[in-house]
Amino acid sequence: MTVSSPLKVSRLAAEADQSRDLHTHSDGQLYWLEQGAILCRSDRYHWLTAPRQLSWIPPGCQHGARPLSMVRGTLLLLREDLASALPQEPVTLEPHRLLEATLLRLIELCTESDWLERHEHLLQVFLYEAREATPLRQRLPMPYDTRLLRMANTLWRAPESNPGLDALALEFGFSRRTLTRKFMQETGMSLSQWTQHAKLLRALELLAANESVSSAAFAVGYQSVSTFCAVFKQVFGMSPGDYKRRFLSREK
Repeated sequence: MTVSSPLKVSRLAAEADQSRDLHTHSDGQLYWLEQGAILCRSDRYHWLTAPRQLSWIPPGCQHGARPLSMVRGTLLLLREDLASALPQEPVTLEPHRLLEATLLRLIELCTESDWLERHEHLLQVFLYEAREATPLRQRLPMPYDTRLLRMANTLWRAPESNPGLDALALEFGFSRRTLTRKFMQETGMSLSQWTQHAKLLRALELLAANESVSSAAFAVGYQSVSTFCAVFKQVFGMSPGDYKRRFLSREK
C-alpha cells in the first residue's frame, strides 16, 4: 500500500554565482552536496554548506542561496508536519556514519520507487539522528537593528578591514557603550567575536573556491597564517588544511 510521500527528492545542480533571491517554502529543505559549496542567507543568519555536510532550512524560513562553485547534490523536501522534529532555525550538520548511511538509503528509496509505509521507520531513524547531530559552527547571526545590520553588512563585505570599535561607533551613530550592548543583545556575540567569525566564514568561501590557506588568511585580514590557522582550528575543530581535505577535496 502506497501512502502520501513525506519526503521528495530531486537532483540539485547549479553553476557558480547562480544566485536565488530571498524566498520561502512550505516544506522543510535538506541539501546534501557532492560537489561545490553554497552560501545561504536569511534575515537572521549567513551560513555555508560544503560537500558531505547536510544543510537544513525549516518551513517558512525566508532564505537565499549563492553557489560558490559548480554545485551537484541532492535536494530533499520534508513534509511540513514532520519538519517540527528538526531545528526551527537553519543549521549545517556533519553527518556521522549512521546519519549519512540513513540519508543515502532514503535518497535511494525515494529515487527508485514510490514511498512505502515501511520506509517510514527509516525516516524516523533519520529524523532522530539528525536531531541529535552536532551543528557545525558555520553560521553567522545577523543583527536586526537597521544601523547594526548596515554595519554588519559592511564588515561582511570587507573582511580584510579591521576597524576599531570607536571608529565603527562614530561611523554608524552609536556611543561605544550602546554599540557594545546592542550588538551583544541582537547576535549573542561580542563585536570582536562576530567579526572574527565573519572573517572565518569568508575564508571558508575562499577555501571552497580552491584558494590556498595563506591566500584565504591574508584576504580576510590576518597578518599571520599561523594565527589564522590557530583561530580556525579553535572554532572549527580542525586546521584549514584538514577542512579542505575533509570537505573540499576534489577527490572523493
